Amino acid sequence: MPPVFDDAVPSAAALRPIYAAAFAPPPWHETPDQVEAFVARLPSQTGRPGFRCVTARVGGEPAGSAYGFDGPDPWPADRLYRPIADALGSATPPPSGRSATTPNSRSG
Repeated sequence: MPPVFDDAVPSAAALRPIYAAAFAPPPWHETPDQVEAFVARLPSQTGRPGFRCVTARVGGEPAGSAYGFDGPDPWPADRLYRPIADALGSATPPPSGRSATTPNSRSG
């Protein structure tokens, strides 16, 4: 049965086994306490500005989910964007409103 995608946010408890299956094995090795921390923080994250979620369902049950929300502007220099962009190379576009050479500068 192919997955069906929607923008309904499943309960954190429904995502617990999916999160654990993704992040408990190598290379992340998240502990049961870290999985529970995800379950505890997700409800507060759904209220953040710009929150968006896409959920894949199989047979009506969550099978996967991706979510995100707006970050601070300007983006903090100590965050991971620059090391990730450097590792991926010049094909990586900067976040919206940021210059490719300086992660904290605004374009336009």
